[in-house]
Amino acid sequence: MARKSLPLLLLAAALVVALPYAVAVACWTPVNVTEALVVDIAKFAVRQNNRWSGSNMTFESVVSGDQQEFAGTIYRLVIAASDGKGTNNSNAFVLYQGWAAPRFYKLLLFEAPR
Repeated sequence: MARKSLPLLLLAAALVVALPYAVAVACWTPVNVTEALVVDIAKFAVRQNNRWSGSNMTFESVVSGDQQEFAGTIYRLVIAASDGKGTNNSNAFVLYQGWAAPRFYKLLLFEAPR
């Protein structure tokens, strides 16, 4: 009987250890939209989107944003950018690894208005 309950006990112990980390990874925390790093990341997102899509958007400001720690920091930003016809808000997800040399930025998703 003791041998049959050992796997269940090990599974329960693993869940107790891993659960706090899983919850922490899923938490988004607000960012300061005027912080220089956040603005730099938003500008990078607009530039990278222009390269990928052939558009000519111009960064204006960061409207709002959150961050999540996961293999670096993932920024979820709402960016105000103009396209010559007007200013619209776009959603961007950017992975930032400040500990890498040189600093590493990767645009994961950019959703411009249609």
